[in-house]
Amino acid sequence: PAQIRLTDVMTRNPKSVRPTDYVADAARLMRQYAIDELPVVDADGRLVGWLDIQDLLAAGFGPLLEES
Repeated sequence: PAQIRLTDVMTRNPKSVRPTDYVADAARLMRQYAIDELPVVDADGRLVGWLDIQDLLAAGFGPLLEES
């Protein structure tokens, strides 16, 4: 296990969002793909932040994470 590289276990081509996307769209992606974190990337695909379920809950968007 100590010799296993990250490329062997990482998620390739993860779902991501942009800073200009809507919170509801990010929550939909999280529900649809059963993921609890999303990288936030700029127009060039560079990582500019990270969004997780706790961020949405803390901002009061918990209901968007529930099944509809």
